[in-house]
Amino acid sequence: MSMADALAAHAALIAEQYAAHLPAVLELQTVFLHHILPDLADELQLEPPAQTAARAWLEDSISLFHIARRNQWTRSCAMDDVRKTLVWRRQHLLGDPDLRPPPRLLPHDPAGRPVLVLRAADLGAHPRPRHAVVRALERLRAHLCRLSRARVHPGAAPALQYLVVLDLAGASLSALDLDLVTWTLREAVPRFPGLVAAALVVNYSWTHAGMWGVAKRLLPQSSLGRVYFPTQAELLDYFGSQGLPEEYGGTYQWPAPSPSASLSRSPSPSRSPSRSRSSSRSRSPSRSPSRSPSSPRSPTSPTSDILHLSPSQRLSPSPTTPLPRTTSLSPLSLFNPFFGYKAHVAHRSAHVAHRSAHIPLLSLPILIPPITTTPSPITTPTPSPSPTTTTPSPSPTTPSPTAAAAAATCSEPYFASCGPGGGRG
Repeated sequence: MSMADALAAHAALIAEQYAAHLPAVLELQTVFLHHILPDLADELQLEPPAQTAARAWLEDSISLFHIARRNQWTRSCAMDDVRKTLVWRRQHLLGDPDLRPPPRLLPHDPAGRPVLVLRAADLGAHPRPRHAVVRALERLRAHLCRLSRARVHPGAAPALQYLVVLDLAGASLSALDLDLVTWTLREAVPRFPGLVAAALVVNYSWTHAGMWGVAKRLLPQSSLGRVYFPTQAELLDYFGSQGLPEEYGGTYQWPAPSPSASLSRSPSPSRSPSRSRSSSRSRSPSRSPSRSPSSPRSPTSPTSDILHLSPSQRLSPSPTTPLPRTTSLSPLSLFNPFFGYKAHVAHRSAHVAHRSAHIPLLSLPILIPPITTTPSPITTPTPSPSPTTTTPSPSPTTPSPTAAAAAATCSEPYFASCGPGGGRG
Protein backbone atom coordinates (compact mmCIF):
# COMPACT_ATOMS: atom_id res chain seq x y z
CA MET A 1 0.00 0.00 0.00
CA SER A 2 1.34 3.42 -0.92
CA MET A 3 1.74 6.25 1.54
CA ALA A 4 -1.24 8.16 0.15
CA ASP A 5 -3.51 5.12 0.38
CA ALA A 6 -2.38 4.34 3.94
CA LEU A 7 -3.00 7.90 5.11
CA ALA A 8 -6.43 8.00 3.48
CA ALA A 9 -7.42 4.65 5.00
CA HIS A 10 -6.34 5.74 8.47
CA ALA A 11 -8.32 8.99 8.24
CA ALA A 12 -11.43 7.10 7.16
CA LEU A 13 -11.07 4.62 10.04
CA ILE A 14 -10.73 7.36 12.68
CA ALA A 15 -13.75 9.27 11.33
CA GLU A 16 -15.86 6.10 11.33
CA GLN A 17 -14.92 5.23 14.91
CA TYR A 18 -15.63 8.76 16.10
CA ALA A 19 -19.09 8.70 14.63
CA ALA A 20 -19.81 5.26 16.09
CA HIS A 21 -18.59 5.90 19.64
CA LEU A 22 -19.55 9.56 20.02
CA PRO A 23 -22.62 8.84 22.25
CA ALA A 24 -20.47 6.84 24.69
CA VAL A 25 -17.86 9.58 24.70
CA LEU A 26 -20.47 12.25 25.48
CA GLU A 27 -21.87 10.13 28.31
CA LEU A 28 -18.37 9.78 29.78
CA GLN A 29 -17.96 13.52 29.49
CA THR A 30 -21.20 14.20 31.37
CA VAL A 31 -20.26 11.88 34.23
CA PHE A 32 -16.93 13.61 34.75
CA LEU A 33 -18.30 17.13 34.51
CA HIS A 34 -21.16 16.67 36.98
CA HIS A 35 -20.01 13.95 39.37
CA ILE A 36 -16.30 13.21 39.32
CA LEU A 37 -14.82 16.68 38.85
CA PRO A 38 -16.42 18.22 42.02
CA ASP A 39 -15.14 15.36 44.16
CA LEU A 40 -11.73 15.52 42.49
CA ALA A 41 -11.54 19.27 43.12
CA ASP A 42 -12.18 18.70 46.83
CA GLU A 43 -9.65 15.87 46.96
CA LEU A 44 -6.87 17.80 45.22
CA GLN A 45 -7.91 21.17 46.71
CA LEU A 46 -8.10 22.76 43.29
CA GLU A 47 -8.30 26.52 43.09
CA PRO A 48 -10.97 28.12 40.87
CA PRO A 49 -8.51 28.66 37.96
CA ALA A 50 -7.44 25.02 38.12
CA GLN A 51 -11.09 23.89 38.15
CA THR A 52 -11.80 26.06 35.10
CA ALA A 53 -8.84 24.53 33.23
CA ALA A 54 -9.94 20.99 34.11
CA ARG A 55 -13.50 21.70 32.98
CA ALA A 56 -12.25 23.16 29.69
CA TRP A 57 -10.24 20.00 28.99
CA LEU A 58 -13.19 17.72 29.82
CA GLU A 59 -15.33 19.64 27.34
CA ASP A 60 -12.93 18.58 24.58
CA SER A 61 -14.73 15.52 23.24
CA ILE A 62 -11.88 14.74 20.81
CA SER A 63 -9.40 14.16 23.66
CA LEU A 64 -11.90 11.93 25.48
CA PHE A 65 -12.50 10.03 22.23
CA HIS A 66 -8.80 9.25 21.82
CA ILE A 67 -8.53 8.12 25.47
CA ALA A 68 -11.52 5.78 25.07
CA ARG A 69 -10.10 4.46 21.80
CA ARG A 70 -6.72 3.73 23.43
CA ASN A 71 -8.50 1.75 26.18
CA GLN A 72 -10.47 -0.22 23.53
CA TRP A 73 -13.76 1.41 24.54
CA THR A 74 -13.72 -0.09 28.05
CA ARG A 75 -15.60 2.32 30.29
CA SER A 76 -13.82 1.60 33.60
CA CYS A 77 -10.35 1.76 32.04
CA ALA A 78 -11.22 4.97 30.20
CA MET A 79 -12.51 6.62 33.39
CA ASP A 80 -9.34 5.71 35.27
CA ASP A 81 -7.22 7.03 32.41
CA VAL A 82 -9.14 10.32 32.33
CA ARG A 83 -8.71 10.78 36.07
CA LYS A 84 -4.93 10.15 35.89
CA THR A 85 -4.66 12.61 33.02
CA LEU A 86 -6.45 15.28 35.04
CA VAL A 87 -4.00 14.83 37.93
CA TRP A 88 -1.02 14.94 35.56
CA ARG A 89 -2.25 18.10 33.87
CA ARG A 90 -2.68 19.80 37.22
CA GLN A 91 0.99 19.08 38.04
CA HIS A 92 2.58 19.95 34.68
CA LEU A 93 0.37 22.59 33.08
CA LEU A 94 0.83 25.65 35.25
CA GLY A 95 -0.13 29.15 34.25
CA ASP A 96 -2.32 30.41 31.44
CA PRO A 97 -2.37 28.28 28.28
CA ASP A 98 -1.02 29.57 24.98
CA LEU A 99 -4.05 30.01 22.72
CA ARG A 100 -2.18 31.17 19.62
CA PRO A 101 -2.23 28.98 16.50
CA PRO A 102 0.87 26.85 16.01
CA PRO A 103 3.55 28.33 13.73
CA ARG A 104 4.25 26.91 10.25
CA LEU A 105 0.82 25.34 9.88
CA LEU A 106 -0.38 24.37 6.41
CA PRO A 107 -4.11 24.56 5.69
CA HIS A 108 -4.88 20.81 5.41
CA ASP A 109 -4.04 17.61 3.60
CA PRO A 110 -6.40 15.78 1.18
CA ALA A 111 -8.07 14.07 4.18
CA GLY A 112 -8.88 17.41 5.86
CA ARG A 113 -6.25 17.16 8.60
CA PRO A 114 -4.17 20.24 9.48
CA VAL A 115 -0.51 19.86 8.52
CA LEU A 116 2.21 20.92 10.94
CA VAL A 117 5.75 21.50 9.62
CA LEU A 118 8.52 20.98 12.18
CA ARG A 119 12.15 21.75 11.43
CA ALA A 120 14.61 20.00 13.70
CA ALA A 121 17.14 22.82 13.29
CA ASP A 122 14.65 25.28 14.84
CA LEU A 123 14.24 23.26 18.00
CA GLY A 124 16.83 25.19 19.99
CA ALA A 125 17.77 24.97 23.63
CA HIS A 126 15.27 26.11 26.24
CA PRO A 127 15.89 26.86 29.92
CA ARG A 128 12.95 24.58 30.82
CA PRO A 129 12.74 22.09 27.93
CA ARG A 130 10.16 19.75 29.45
CA HIS A 131 7.87 22.61 30.33
CA ALA A 132 8.22 23.92 26.77
CA VAL A 133 7.34 20.51 25.29
CA VAL A 134 4.21 20.19 27.43
CA ARG A 135 3.02 23.69 26.57
CA ALA A 136 3.62 23.06 22.85
CA LEU A 137 1.55 19.88 22.94
CA GLU A 138 -1.22 21.66 24.84
CA ARG A 139 -1.15 24.43 22.26
CA LEU A 140 -1.66 21.86 19.48
CA ARG A 141 -4.53 20.21 21.34
CA ALA A 142 -6.33 23.49 22.00
CA HIS A 143 -5.97 24.57 18.37
CA LEU A 144 -7.36 21.25 17.13
CA CYS A 145 -10.34 21.66 19.45
CA ARG A 146 -11.02 25.16 18.12
CA LEU A 147 -10.84 23.92 14.52
CA SER A 148 -13.45 21.26 15.28
CA ARG A 149 -15.81 23.75 16.90
CA ALA A 150 -15.42 26.21 14.03
CA ARG A 151 -16.74 23.81 11.39
CA VAL A 152 -18.82 25.42 8.70
CA HIS A 153 -21.24 22.48 8.57
CA PRO A 154 -22.25 21.02 11.94
CA GLY A 155 -22.58 17.54 10.47
CA ALA A 156 -19.11 17.52 8.90
CA ALA A 157 -16.38 15.36 10.38
CA PRO A 158 -14.15 17.31 12.77
CA ALA A 159 -10.38 17.56 12.52
CA LEU A 160 -9.31 14.72 14.77
CA GLN A 161 -5.53 14.59 14.22
CA TYR A 162 -2.51 16.42 12.83
CA LEU A 163 -0.28 15.34 9.99
CA VAL A 164 3.35 16.25 10.81
CA VAL A 165 6.06 16.96 8.24
CA LEU A 166 9.40 16.56 10.06
CA ASP A 167 12.34 18.27 8.33
CA LEU A 168 15.72 16.87 9.45
CA ALA A 169 17.87 19.37 7.52
CA GLY A 170 20.62 20.64 9.81
CA ALA A 171 19.89 18.15 12.60
CA SER A 172 22.64 16.02 14.14
CA LEU A 173 22.76 13.27 16.71
CA SER A 174 25.36 15.14 18.77
CA ALA A 175 22.91 18.01 19.35
CA LEU A 176 20.07 15.66 20.27
CA ASP A 177 19.02 15.53 23.90
CA LEU A 178 18.30 11.83 24.32
CA ASP A 179 16.88 12.28 27.80
CA LEU A 180 14.42 14.88 26.56
CA VAL A 181 13.40 12.73 23.58
CA THR A 182 12.89 9.72 25.83
CA TRP A 183 10.81 11.70 28.32
CA THR A 184 8.73 13.26 25.54
CA LEU A 185 7.87 9.96 23.85
CA ARG A 186 7.26 7.98 27.04
CA GLU A 187 5.75 10.56 29.39
CA ALA A 188 4.39 13.63 27.56
CA VAL A 189 2.99 12.25 24.30
CA PRO A 190 0.83 9.56 25.99
CA ARG A 191 -0.97 12.37 27.89
CA PHE A 192 -2.11 13.73 24.50
CA PRO A 193 -3.26 10.53 22.78
CA GLY A 194 -4.13 10.48 19.09
CA LEU A 195 -2.76 13.96 18.46
CA VAL A 196 -0.63 12.93 15.44
CA ALA A 197 -1.94 10.72 12.66
CA ALA A 198 1.40 10.18 10.92
CA ALA A 199 4.87 11.70 10.50
CA LEU A 200 6.43 12.39 7.10
CA VAL A 201 10.23 12.66 7.47
CA VAL A 202 11.93 14.75 4.76
CA ASN A 203 15.60 15.58 4.06
CA TYR A 204 16.63 12.27 5.60
CA SER A 205 20.15 11.00 4.86
CA TRP A 206 22.53 8.35 6.12
CA THR A 207 23.84 10.81 8.74
CA HIS A 208 20.45 10.60 10.48
CA ALA A 209 20.49 6.82 10.78
CA GLY A 210 21.58 7.07 14.41
CA MET A 211 18.63 9.29 15.27
CA TRP A 212 16.20 6.90 13.64
CA GLY A 213 17.78 4.01 15.54
CA VAL A 214 17.10 5.79 18.82
CA ALA A 215 13.50 6.60 17.85
CA LYS A 216 12.74 3.01 16.85
CA ARG A 217 13.62 1.80 20.34
CA LEU A 218 11.38 4.40 21.98
CA LEU A 219 8.27 4.43 19.79
CA PRO A 220 5.60 1.74 20.22
CA GLN A 221 5.08 -0.70 17.41
CA SER A 222 1.78 0.86 16.41
CA SER A 223 3.47 4.23 15.92
CA LEU A 224 6.37 2.86 13.87
CA GLY A 225 3.96 1.86 11.12
CA ARG A 226 2.87 5.51 10.73
CA VAL A 227 6.34 7.00 10.09
CA TYR A 228 7.08 7.55 6.38
CA PHE A 229 10.15 8.69 4.45
CA PRO A 230 8.65 10.09 1.23
CA THR A 231 10.55 11.55 -1.70
CA GLN A 232 9.84 15.00 -3.08
CA ALA A 233 7.82 13.48 -5.90
CA GLU A 234 5.65 11.58 -3.43
CA LEU A 235 5.09 14.76 -1.41
CA LEU A 236 3.98 16.64 -4.52
CA ASP A 237 1.72 13.79 -5.51
CA TYR A 238 0.03 13.71 -2.10
CA PHE A 239 -0.26 17.42 -1.22
CA GLY A 240 -0.24 18.99 -4.66
CA SER A 241 1.83 22.01 -5.58
CA GLN A 242 -0.55 24.48 -3.92
CA GLY A 243 -0.56 22.63 -0.60
CA LEU A 244 3.24 22.33 -0.27
CA PRO A 245 5.69 25.15 0.60
CA GLU A 246 8.29 26.33 -1.88
CA GLU A 247 11.21 24.79 0.01
CA TYR A 248 9.67 21.37 -0.57
CA GLY A 249 8.86 21.85 -4.25
CA GLY A 250 5.41 23.46 -4.02
CA THR A 251 4.05 26.94 -4.60
CA TYR A 252 2.48 27.66 -1.20
CA GLN A 253 3.80 30.81 0.47
CA TRP A 254 3.78 31.24 4.21
CA PRO A 255 1.57 34.10 5.38
CA ALA A 256 3.39 37.21 6.55
CA PRO A 257 3.40 37.74 10.32
CA SER A 258 0.87 40.24 11.59
CA PRO A 259 2.19 43.69 12.64
CA SER A 260 0.94 43.21 16.19
CA ALA A 261 2.87 39.96 16.53
CA SER A 262 6.03 41.48 15.10
CA LEU A 263 5.76 44.46 17.39
CA SER A 264 5.17 42.27 20.41
CA ARG A 265 8.19 40.13 19.63
CA SER A 266 10.62 42.86 18.54
CA PRO A 267 12.24 44.94 21.27
CA SER A 268 11.32 48.56 21.62
CA PRO A 269 13.68 50.96 19.83
CA SER A 270 14.00 53.03 22.95
CA ARG A 271 15.22 49.96 24.82
CA SER A 272 17.73 48.74 22.29
CA PRO A 273 21.26 48.37 23.70
CA SER A 274 22.93 50.33 20.89
CA ARG A 275 20.61 53.31 21.26
CA SER A 276 20.87 53.34 25.02
CA ARG A 277 24.64 53.33 24.81
CA SER A 278 24.68 56.17 22.28
CA SER A 279 22.25 58.23 24.33
CA SER A 280 24.33 57.70 27.44
CA ARG A 281 27.39 58.87 25.56
CA SER A 282 25.58 61.98 24.35
CA ARG A 283 24.39 62.78 27.85
CA SER A 284 27.81 62.27 29.44
CA PRO A 285 30.00 65.43 29.73
CA SER A 286 32.91 65.83 27.34
CA ARG A 287 36.26 64.98 28.80
CA SER A 288 39.05 67.27 27.55
CA PRO A 289 42.64 67.27 28.81
CA SER A 290 42.57 71.03 29.47
CA ARG A 291 40.38 72.34 32.23
CA SER A 292 39.38 75.92 32.82
CA PRO A 293 40.10 77.37 36.28
CA SER A 294 36.40 77.90 36.90
CA SER A 295 35.40 74.35 35.99
CA PRO A 296 34.58 72.09 38.92
CA ARG A 297 37.16 69.51 39.84
CA SER A 298 36.40 65.95 40.66
CA PRO A 299 36.94 65.13 44.30
CA THR A 300 38.02 61.61 43.39
CA SER A 301 41.11 62.64 41.43
CA PRO A 302 43.24 64.95 43.62
CA THR A 303 46.47 63.91 41.92
CA SER A 304 45.49 65.35 38.56
CA ASP A 305 44.57 68.66 40.23
CA ILE A 306 47.89 68.89 42.01
CA LEU A 307 49.82 68.33 38.79
CA HIS A 308 48.18 71.41 37.26
CA LEU A 309 49.49 73.67 40.04
CA SER A 310 52.78 75.51 40.10
CA PRO A 311 55.35 74.66 42.77
CA SER A 312 54.56 77.83 44.68
CA GLN A 313 50.85 77.06 44.59
CA ARG A 314 51.45 73.53 45.82
CA LEU A 315 53.35 74.75 48.88
CA SER A 316 51.28 77.82 49.69
CA PRO A 317 48.33 77.13 51.96
CA SER A 318 44.87 77.53 50.55
CA PRO A 319 43.05 80.62 51.82
CA THR A 320 39.86 78.65 52.26
CA THR A 321 41.41 75.54 53.78
CA PRO A 322 43.94 76.51 56.47
CA LEU A 323 46.74 74.06 57.01
CA PRO A 324 47.58 72.94 60.55
CA ARG A 325 50.49 74.86 62.05
CA THR A 326 53.59 72.74 62.44
CA THR A 327 54.77 74.95 65.31
CA SER A 328 52.07 73.81 67.68
CA LEU A 329 54.71 71.50 69.20
CA SER A 330 58.04 72.72 70.42
CA PRO A 331 61.04 71.56 68.38
CA LEU A 332 62.40 70.17 71.64
CA SER A 333 59.26 68.22 72.52
CA LEU A 334 59.46 64.43 72.66
CA PHE A 335 56.18 64.27 70.70
CA ASN A 336 57.66 66.15 67.76
CA PRO A 337 57.72 63.67 64.79
CA PHE A 338 60.75 65.48 63.33
CA PHE A 339 62.82 65.12 66.47
CA GLY A 340 66.31 63.99 65.49
CA TYR A 341 65.58 63.74 61.68
CA LYS A 342 66.56 66.03 58.91
CA ALA A 343 63.73 67.88 57.20
CA HIS A 344 63.50 70.66 54.66
CA VAL A 345 61.04 73.42 55.33
CA ALA A 346 60.51 75.84 52.49
CA HIS A 347 58.04 78.11 54.24
CA ARG A 348 58.42 79.54 57.73
CA SER A 349 56.25 82.18 59.21
CA ALA A 350 57.68 85.23 60.91
CA HIS A 351 56.16 84.15 64.18
CA VAL A 352 58.24 80.98 64.19
CA ALA A 353 61.41 82.91 63.41
CA HIS A 354 60.66 85.37 66.19
CA ARG A 355 60.16 82.63 68.74
CA SER A 356 63.22 80.66 67.71
CA ALA A 357 65.40 83.77 67.91
CA HIS A 358 64.63 84.09 71.63
CA ILE A 359 65.32 80.49 72.59
CA PRO A 360 67.88 80.65 75.38
CA LEU A 361 71.14 78.90 74.89
CA LEU A 362 70.75 76.98 78.11
CA SER A 363 67.51 75.40 76.88
CA LEU A 364 69.41 73.18 74.42
CA PRO A 365 71.43 70.91 76.68
CA ILE A 366 70.31 67.75 74.85
CA LEU A 367 70.45 68.93 71.26
CA ILE A 368 73.69 70.93 71.37
CA PRO A 369 76.75 69.84 73.22
CA PRO A 370 77.82 72.22 75.96
CA ILE A 371 79.92 75.08 74.66
CA THR A 372 83.05 75.56 76.69
CA THR A 373 84.18 79.13 76.84
CA THR A 374 87.25 80.52 78.52
CA PRO A 375 86.30 83.65 80.32
CA SER A 376 88.77 86.43 80.25
CA PRO A 377 90.71 86.82 83.50
CA ILE A 378 89.34 89.24 85.98
CA THR A 379 91.90 91.85 86.82
CA THR A 380 92.00 93.19 90.28
CA PRO A 381 92.25 96.93 90.34
CA THR A 382 95.52 98.15 91.78
CA PRO A 383 95.71 101.39 93.55
CA SER A 384 97.27 104.03 91.44
CA PRO A 385 97.93 107.51 92.33
CA SER A 386 96.36 108.58 89.10
CA PRO A 387 92.63 109.18 89.13
CA THR A 388 92.29 107.01 86.05
CA THR A 389 90.12 103.91 86.58
CA THR A 390 90.40 100.67 84.64
CA THR A 391 87.52 99.35 82.54
CA PRO A 392 85.84 96.44 84.34
CA SER A 393 85.93 93.07 82.61
CA PRO A 394 82.71 91.35 81.60
CA SER A 395 80.63 89.95 84.38
CA PRO A 396 80.63 86.15 84.82
CA THR A 397 76.91 86.18 84.05
CA THR A 398 77.45 87.81 80.65
CA PRO A 399 78.30 85.29 77.93
CA SER A 400 81.51 85.68 76.03
CA PRO A 401 81.59 86.66 72.35
CA THR A 402 82.08 82.98 71.43
CA ALA A 403 78.93 82.01 73.29
CA ALA A 404 77.05 84.87 71.68
CA ALA A 405 78.12 83.65 68.27
CA ALA A 406 76.95 80.14 69.14
CA ALA A 407 73.61 81.49 70.29
CA ALA A 408 73.20 83.41 67.06
CA THR A 409 74.02 80.30 65.09
CA CYS A 410 71.38 78.31 67.00
CA SER A 411 68.65 80.84 66.26
CA GLU A 412 67.40 78.51 63.53
CA PRO A 413 65.35 75.54 64.72
CA TYR A 414 67.33 72.45 65.41
CA PHE A 415 65.40 70.21 63.01
CA ALA A 416 66.24 72.55 60.10
CA SER A 417 70.03 72.12 60.29
CA CYS A 418 70.84 68.96 62.24
CA GLY A 419 70.57 65.42 61.09
CA PRO A 420 72.29 62.09 60.98
CA GLY A 421 75.70 62.15 59.39
CA GLY A 422 76.36 65.86 59.71
CA GLY A 423 75.68 69.07 61.58
CA ARG A 424 75.97 69.46 65.29
CA GLY A 425 76.05 66.60 67.71
